[in-house]
Amino acid sequence: MEKTDTKAVEKADRKKRNAPAAQSFFTPALDKCRDVVAFVKDTKKELYNVSWPGRKEVTGTTIVVIASVFFFGFFLFVVDFLVNGGMGYILKLKLK
Repeated sequence: MEKTDTKAVEKADRKKRNAPAAQSFFTPALDKCRDVVAFVKDTKKELYNVSWPGRKEVTGTTIVVIASVFFFGFFLFVVDFLVNGGMGYILKLKLK
C-alpha cells in the first residue's frame, strides 16, 4: 500500500512542478520570440534540402529572360507604332 501512496505523491509533485506559472506580462512576447527562432531554425534546415541550380543553368535561363524582354519590347514598340499611325489616320479623316 505504501508504494501506491508514494507513487501518487510523486505524481502530484510532478504535476505541481510542471504546472504553468501565472502568465506574466512578457509571456506573449516571449512566445512570439520563440516562434520566430523556431521558424528561422526550420528555414535554415530546409535551405540545406534545396536543389540549387548550377552556374550553367542560371546563365542559360538569364539569357532566355533577357532575350524575351528585348523581343517583347520590340514587338510592343512595333504594335504601338502601328496603332498610333492608324489612329492618327482615322482621326485625320474624321476631322476633315
